[in-house]
Amino acid sequence: MLAVWGCLISFFLLVGCGSDRPALAAKDLALAPSIAPTSQLEKRLQKDEPEEPDSVQPANYQTVPEPNPAQVAVRVRAQVNGVAILDNEVKEACYPQLLAAQALPEPERSARCAEIFRKQLQEIIDREVILQDLYQRLGKQKRVLEKLDEAADKEFDKRLKTVKQHNANIKTDDDLKKAFASMGLSIEGFRRQIKREFMAREYMRNLIFPAIDSAGLPQIREYYLQHLDEFHQDDRVEWQDIFIDQSKYASREEARRTAQTVAGLARSGQDFVRLAAQYDKDNSGFGKAEGLGQRRGEIRPIECESYLFQMKPGEVGPVVELPTGFHVFRLVKRDFAGQTPLDDKTQEEIRKKLQMQIAEREWKYMMAEMKKKAKIEIIGQ
Repeated sequence: MLAVWGCLISFFLLVGCGSDRPALAAKDLALAPSIAPTSQLEKRLQKDEPEEPDSVQPANYQTVPEPNPAQVAVRVRAQVNGVAILDNEVKEACYPQLLAAQALPEPERSARCAEIFRKQLQEIIDREVILQDLYQRLGKQKRVLEKLDEAADKEFDKRLKTVKQHNANIKTDDDLKKAFASMGLSIEGFRRQIKREFMAREYMRNLIFPAIDSAGLPQIREYYLQHLDEFHQDDRVEWQDIFIDQSKYASREEARRTAQTVAGLARSGQDFVRLAAQYDKDNSGFGKAEGLGQRRGEIRPIECESYLFQMKPGEVGPVVELPTGFHVFRLVKRDFAGQTPLDDKTQEEIRKKLQMQIAEREWKYMMAEMKKKAKIEIIGQ
């Protein structure tokens, strides 16, 4: 059972991260035309300095006394516009982190557990604020909500499948239920958590989509010129290597002749990876015949380095002789030290960076705007 716990803990710690890509695009859900305040967004994007979330009025938080535990069957930790967030929901969401914290000594353990609980409570409050905004704006668009719910079900099924695949001890649904129950968790609670996280995340992604899409070539070029120090490349090579092990041949001369034959075949255009699979099964770079090292001082064996930095891509170097055998090598790619050009690859790198910055800024701004309008009560803090 400890193995099950370890696997599930590792998995649950990643649950909050979500997927790297949106499961539904704005055009699929038709969210952007329905909920994105385009004119207001354009006005904000046209400002010289974007409005920072810190400049927005704080959320309408209130703290109320915690009721006597003896008088209530279910403890309410917070309320968002009257909707209760229960103590069990928070504990279940952060149980893996709380369990991991048990290894810490006191008083660090108690402080860490309190921090985990407070952070998880805040995340659930934020999620509830987002979902209430979602249903308020899209309440009449039943088809959109149905598609979002279907996508959330698929996300849950995918996560559950991942749990099963990463633990050999879980073979049936009953095994899975027992594993969850052993940690004080339930599959239904997990389903609710995953689905609500997914729906809130997708809603916010579609809200900020117009802003993310604004990162065009002018913005990319401006970023490049203002951050030239980020775009330098080292003198480096990508190369392939085949090692002819002398110990596998009747004599050193036979190994040398084999190396010369392999080099000749490579120079004639035969596939280097296939040659490696045939002549160097034990050291063929995990099936790709990749040479070891890329920069000066990293190349192994070092005897190949001086040749590699003088060769042209596609060229096969001279056979390098070592006491243990012979190396046949080929240069795949050469990058010269200097400024990285603003080519398609660099543009895409900058675009992704700008999109991440814009997404983070817009998420904070919209989250702050939603919370400013909400009535949030924290109970017992």
